[in-house]
Amino acid sequence: MDKDILIKRAVGLIAAHFGDSTAKMYEKHFSSLSEDAILATIEELLSEIVGPSNAKKQTAILCAL
Repeated sequence: MDKDILIKRAVGLIAAHFGDSTAKMYEKHFSSLSEDAILATIEELLSEIVGPSNAKKQTAILCAL
């Protein structure tokens, strides 16, 4: 997957759960991370909100889109 597309999708997911200001902060942070690190960060963040099982599902969906 293209890293820029992954970042856009990840930022959209963060915005949906945490708001736009948090999403913008992570967008800058993600530019310096590898794709695997971005996915791990998303899964960790979502685990706090939707639980570990649902976080894994949402991260997998993010990759599949």
